[in-house]
Amino acid sequence: MAKYMTQSEIMSTLQAQAHIQPSLTCLVWQKLEEENSDTFFAYNAMVRAKDQIMAFNYLVEQQSRLMEKIGVAGPPDQLPMVHGMGL
Repeated sequence: MAKYMTQSEIMSTLQAQAHIQPSLTCLVWQKLEEENSDTFFAYNAMVRAKDQIMAFNYLVEQQSRLMEKIGVAGPPDQLPMVHGMGL
């Protein structure tokens, strides 16, 4: 769980690395989720946050490349601030 993978990513990883059938992983996941709903709620929130951060970082990178391409980019300390964070 430390990598904040989705259920399907975990099932694929377990199948590839440990030869565990996805149906077994799904069953165990389901039971764990039933018994630890608060933990899984928090975990799923972290997975969504990780996905949003990755998408944001991708978009920032794309914007940076486009700004560089049209000659707008400057040193990082001169880029606009977004919610108190430099791009």
